Amino acid sequence: MITEAIRLARYGRRDWTFSYLRTKDDAEIDLVIDRPGMPRACVEIKSSEVVDPIDAGRLARLTAHISNAEPFLFSLDPTPQRIGGVTCLHWTDGLTALGL
Repeated sequence: MITEAIRLARYGRRDWTFSYLRTKDDAEIDLVIDRPGMPRACVEIKSSEVVDPIDAGRLARLTAHISNAEPFLFSLDPTPQRIGGVTCLHWTDGLTALGL
């Protein structure tokens, strides 16, 4: 998924920067995308077929400390939903929501 996001951004000539975040307590965000003129996308990637609200909650708490952050949880779950401020999407729909 990360490779596909980078490929689509390059193909679309987006001036985006890709990274990840790991705190000193080993909490992490799988993909952080700095998108000039847009909120910073913080993406947690899960291989599960059903979104776990606990994962969404962790991401929401972590991104609360990041300025101008927009949290996403991408998985194999086909049902789009919003949990505690986190946009949860199937990963292919998520790429579209990011603007790719």
